Amino acid sequence: MKNLDRPVSKTGLTEEEENGIGNRFYSGITKREQACITLLIPESGDVELDDLIRKSRRQKLAGEAMAGLMDSYWDLVDQYDTGKELVKCQCETAIEYANELIKQLESE
Repeated sequence: MKNLDRPVSKTGLTEEEENGIGNRFYSGITKREQACITLLIPESGDVELDDLIRKSRRQKLAGEAMAGLMDSYWDLVDQYDTGKELVKCQCETAIEYANELIKQLESE
């Protein structure tokens, strides 16, 4: 077993160990999975986990893009009828930026 595939921390004994039969079985999150979750890199080898990491990364990038857009959009506030329209436009733009950034990151 590679170091990255070992659990992050020790886990309790499995039922087989308590009964004195079987080999040591590692359960729990692996070091690789923990690193992928923490760093938002969808390369854990687990399809469902990688999908969750992609969603999390997309939301994080969209939030950061939204924060970056706040200043530039307030200069355009007079061009919108309501604040709701302004925020909707900011959100759509932030999601577009996040999606484009993810495409470029995953193509490397």
